[in-house]
Amino acid sequence: MKTFKWWQAIFAICAILSVCPACNNDEPSMDDEIGANDNVPDPAGTIQLSMRDQDSGDTSIDNISINNENFSGWNTSFTSLGAVRGLGNVAYIPASGWASQVAVVPGEGYVAYDSSTEQFYRIYVLDYIVSTTGGIIGADVKYQTPFKGKDEAISLTTNSLSFSEYGGIQELIFNNSSIIPFKIEVNMPNCTVSKVSTQDQPFLSNGISIDLYNYNESPESIKGSITLTTLYGKKNTIDIIQAGQGPYIGTPTDLINVSLEEQVKYIDITSNIPFEDLTVDCPDEWCKAELINNTPLLQAQSRKVKFIGDKEVSPTRSSESGNSASSYQLKLSIDKNEGSQTRNTKVTIRVKDKTLSHSLQIIQEGFILEIRTNKIGFDKNAGSRTITINTNVNDWEAQSSADWCTLTKIGNQIMINVTDATEDRTATVTFKDFSPTITVRQSKYAVDDTFNENGIEGTVGYIGDEARLIYKQVSDNNGVA
Repeated sequence: MKTFKWWQAIFAICAILSVCPACNNDEPSMDDEIGANDNVPDPAGTIQLSMRDQDSGDTSIDNISINNENFSGWNTSFTSLGAVRGLGNVAYIPASGWASQVAVVPGEGYVAYDSSTEQFYRIYVLDYIVSTTGGIIGADVKYQTPFKGKDEAISLTTNSLSFSEYGGIQELIFNNSSIIPFKIEVNMPNCTVSKVSTQDQPFLSNGISIDLYNYNESPESIKGSITLTTLYGKKNTIDIIQAGQGPYIGTPTDLINVSLEEQVKYIDITSNIPFEDLTVDCPDEWCKAELINNTPLLQAQSRKVKFIGDKEVSPTRSSESGNSASSYQLKLSIDKNEGSQTRNTKVTIRVKDKTLSHSLQIIQEGFILEIRTNKIGFDKNAGSRTITINTNVNDWEAQSSADWCTLTKIGNQIMINVTDATEDRTATVTFKDFSPTITVRQSKYAVDDTFNENGIEGTVGYIGDEARLIYKQVSDNNGVA
């Protein structure tokens, strides 16, 4: 190691002071992104270690060592995120800026990848370790592995790919800004799926290559799927369809149920028919249908691939040979259903010469408001009861027919409040624009009160939702008043 000189001391102090402004930021950012200066706790599994260089004990993190004030390691690559507040601020895996070694600087965060274990590490440098003679002999660090990167789902251009009867190869590149480690599960016969990278290192996987090497001689299409799962458990399923020898149009389902709200939905279409030969129509104004062609974007992404697995891609390799490489979507713009009745319509995708068509039924729910009970009872004392409302309407309204019975709306519940009573009385709760009602009855008695009604003398034993008296007569015979 080099001798610890005065200018190195100044550099170390400045590096530490550069992160001090973060001390004024006591709370993490409320955005999805974690900022370099946000106050983020150390992640679970954090380990603190005093790493020493090869001449001073050779303390390492697996294959990661400090050599000449640099992080380095066998089969290991590194990238620096610059000055950060702590290990928790190392929150993503960069797609660029990787090298075989990087300088060790206090207050900076790093991501490392060990190709022998296929694991990412995140590292934060606390401070240099200085020998008694003033030389830098290592650094105190915090690290955590395996580092899973950002906790977000893989972003795809499409969730459906179609192949011709000859099979072929297609690549699908992710839209995420950082590297998201993932696992692959294939449920398609005669199909292999490999990780690919458009970056300068093969381990920076940001897409997949699907190789369907089977010729489908049947007139029927073959369907399967590929599931991509992040290390946090977020899943994406990509539907794969290989055409038979005839033309086809398909969607993942023939029936879609939607809520009453205004919305836009995108449905993947699998087809081996040229986009310009397709048309779509819907007979109802509340549902507008449009066809979208994602094929050019998909093919443009394919040409970026530099690595499949750890192998470089040949410049002469064609990823579009032998397959239709089509990616179509159906865009549905659905108006809000202002009524209480369910409505439905049929969207039809067809070839312009009308030789082939595929229909998709859309069912949209209407307003719903249902109550669990239509009657409740109270004794003479002031009190309240809560009833759950089953509804898909957020702005429902209720009102009471009597001043002594008031209402409080709490989410999808309604609290019914009554004042003290001196006589039997009844109120009705109604809901604006809906037919259900709640009958509220209140007795002038309470349990254990004595009464003399219609020649019957007794003690109140129970008052139910009907507000009728279950009583015990003086003669010990039970009855109902």
